Amino acid sequence: MWLLEMVVPSKVIFVLLLLSFSRKLEGRKSREIAAQSCIDKFKEAATYHKQGLTVDAKNAYTELLWTPGIPSQIAFQAANNMAALYYAEEQTENAIKWWKVALYHDPHHASGHVNLAISLQYIGELHEALLYAQRGMELDASNAAAEQLVADILQTLGSYTEAEQHMKSSTAKAKRANSDTSRESVCDRFLKMSNTEQFVVKSTSPNILVMENFLSTDTSLAIMELAKTKMKDSMVSGGRKYHAENWRNSSTAWLKLQAYEETKSMVKKLSTILDLDPELLYSSSEDLQVVKYDGNGYFKPHHDAYGSLARPCTVLIYLTPPDTYEGGDTWFPFAEANTPIDGDCSGSTSMNTVDIVSTLEEGIGLASTGGYHETHGLKHKGQQGSLLFFQNTKTDESVNPSAVHAGLPVLSGTKWICNLWITH
Repeated sequence: MWLLEMVVPSKVIFVLLLLSFSRKLEGRKSREIAAQSCIDKFKEAATYHKQGLTVDAKNAYTELLWTPGIPSQIAFQAANNMAALYYAEEQTENAIKWWKVALYHDPHHASGHVNLAISLQYIGELHEALLYAQRGMELDASNAAAEQLVADILQTLGSYTEAEQHMKSSTAKAKRANSDTSRESVCDRFLKMSNTEQFVVKSTSPNILVMENFLSTDTSLAIMELAKTKMKDSMVSGGRKYHAENWRNSSTAWLKLQAYEETKSMVKKLSTILDLDPELLYSSSEDLQVVKYDGNGYFKPHHDAYGSLARPCTVLIYLTPPDTYEGGDTWFPFAEANTPIDGDCSGSTSMNTVDIVSTLEEGIGLASTGGYHETHGLKHKGQQGSLLFFQNTKTDESVNPSAVHAGLPVLSGTKWICNLWITH
């Protein structure tokens, strides 16, 4: 009897184990089916997103995020994409909410912290932005953009010494990252266009090209109107020295490229000219920077790829006619200007004397000498809607000191331009 009592519990345990295994197997299959369903829903939402059907995309992402048991990686990406949609529409507060949802699902995603920090910086929440930027930098020690963001925020907060330290570190990270780049870039496409009738070559060191009539008068005016309510005092990247010396006197606004018909048509036209997919230009560019120079407005000699800003080339577009303001030329002090074709300078003036500089600091220092612009380099004053392309880096991706340039003082009237920076 005692032996029988010992055997029965063993059979019961075996049956219980078998049932437990069966339930685990069923649970695993159920989770796999649920995960595949989430993947299918995400693909559907992403298709709407890519097609520009933002309302359908938002609805699909929202429905997906309410799915019970959604895998954390899919939830992060869905919330991240929702944030990107709102950010592109300049609904920054909503973008911030969704990036926080994304980080709830994956708190160790470095780019999520950086994106959230950029949005917080945009609305002036600098201390909170700094925390998220620093966390993004901790999570991805090789991320030059995260450390550059930390440097920019610290500079705005007045921590100049610490900002300069992070700027130097981010520069080193960017150089290491760029050394691995081998594919054809957007800048390469521009240089291939230098042999076409659409562009006029103004310099080959640095490479400077001009295209007339890129934007219509109506589009130029519309971009100015869009920017008017967003203008803020312009900032300067580069550390304490440039901030303290009042290096820049202008107003700046940022426009999301995919938020307006005017900016979307601009990207579409540029992608057609360069024979590129518009999505590549969106992913390879910063937001459009619109700059207004009133009387005595200027930007002293500087470089667009300073530090780790990673701007291998700049697309500058003139929004106002040159006869509506006096002064305000775009000046390249070390450009080796080409001889104009058929005597047509197209608003450019070249001087004979060109100094060769080996470092960026040397170039900025030399170009800042009083009266230097009267005898050196290339000055250009573009027609309304014209495009000025220039390359900021050498073939090895290092900064090209000869691309130092300045916005000379506007003596009277108002000058408007916009900058589209290509980041890779």
